[in-house]
Amino acid sequence: MSGAIGGAALGIAFGDKKKILCLSLAGAIGFLIGFAIGNIIEYAIIGLVGFFLNFVIIGATLGAALGIALWDKKKILYLSLAGAIGGAIGAILQTILSYAIKDITTFPIWLPISDLIPSAIGGATIGWAIAYLRKNDNQTK
Repeated sequence: MSGAIGGAALGIAFGDKKKILCLSLAGAIGFLIGFAIGNIIEYAIIGLVGFFLNFVIIGATLGAALGIALWDKKKILYLSLAGAIGGAIGAILQTILSYAIKDITTFPIWLPISDLIPSAIGGATIGWAIAYLRKNDNQTK
């Protein structure tokens, strides 16, 4: 769901109704594939490394799917990299918060809320990368 929402938000930023639908669908598919692969790896590599890799893979896959939807090899690479970096930063921040705030992990609501941290940061880095790429595209025209 978050991949579809993020993709739609990026489509709205482009101001193109076709891109809203296309990026929303690509975001949903990219997130679903990344989530499946990431969770398999997280459960195969138990501990913080698996947890970390899960969000890196989700971010990279989501970014790649959005780049594919935009039909641009450069965007595939940049968005995949931005998603991976954002997922990594978000996973690190989520882990730090979980350890820094004692007993927060005992609250049932913490897990869904804490998963928003890597999603939000990953989405922000992908959005930043798209803004950067669009700025460069406009300057070269």
